Amino acid sequence: VYNSMTSRLLVDKIEGKSTSGTIQMPEGHVIQTQTLSRVRTGTTSGSSTSAVILNDGVGNFELAITPKFATSKIVGSVSICGVVSTTSSKSIAVLVYRNGSFLQYLDSHLSYFTGSGAGDRHHFGASFVDSPNSTSTQTYSFYGQGNGGSYIYFDVHVSESVTNSIILQEIAQ
Repeated sequence: VYNSMTSRLLVDKIEGKSTSGTIQMPEGHVIQTQTLSRVRTGTTSGSSTSAVILNDGVGNFELAITPKFATSKIVGSVSICGVVSTTSSKSIAVLVYRNGSFLQYLDSHLSYFTGSGAGDRHHFGASFVDSPNSTSTQTYSFYGQGNGGSYIYFDVHVSESVTNSIILQEIAQ
């Protein structure tokens, strides 16, 4: 005999039964998402070979997340439009820092320019995974670095109304 039953669970709020107020989620579950999405009002330009924090005219290009569990991973993605090297035979890099300290290169040979003039403008998009092992606030900041010559981030070409973004997700482990 086959008995088909449908189950349905309706709730307004889920709370942990302990005083911690948290619930253990299965591995791979997104616990929270933080986003930054804004239109640039300025550019970051330079010629130093040192890493420089990117500023889009609105502020530093960075985003914070406070993990609920020390075992969580943080998965981040970044989208930057208008990246250009303006010096022949030079390239530029994009780096991510966590809490003011270098974390990793996201690209180290972007916008290599071999001609004359202003060079090609590129869209930069990348993802990264981090294990901060902490429940303290983690601020992820994006930096640019050249290998000599001049470079520009958040440059314009056709429109100044381009949206750039950062997405950070805490993933249960």
